Amino acid sequence: MLSLLFKLGKKKPTLEDTVLQIQDGDQQMQNTLIDQYKPFVAKTVSSVCKRYIDERDDEFSIGLIAFNEAIEKYSTEKGSSLLAFAELIIKRKVIDYIRKEARNAQTVNIDLQEHEEGEVSQSKIEADLSIEEHQKLIEQEQRREEIIYF
Repeated sequence: MLSLLFKLGKKKPTLEDTVLQIQDGDQQMQNTLIDQYKPFVAKTVSSVCKRYIDERDDEFSIGLIAFNEAIEKYSTEKGSSLLAFAELIIKRKVIDYIRKEARNAQTVNIDLQEHEEGEVSQSKIEADLSIEEHQKLIEQEQRREEIIYF
């Protein structure tokens, strides 16, 4: 019905009208809208990541998924524009992704290597982590002694 009114020239469709048409099931319009707003998504993701975002970046993909989610969940009754709502959703999803990746980077996968005799020894990563932890303990002890001295 909306598209018929627009074709007859009654009024130019707003972004919100387009979203309502998409929510009514116009898949082609959804793909077109997402394609049109790729620069908006890239700019929004870039503002979170504080670096240039290319379409090949994982963060850009997260942003596109979030933009699609914003289109599907947008409601004109909430009072904000689609772009404001989409920007909020994109930023939240990208921040969640970055936090998840940071947690995964801290979790080191420690592989145990087997020698020819069947013995299991520590991997280099595990040894490095152990040395680093030991140095932290030594530094803490030295600080403790300096505080007591003063």
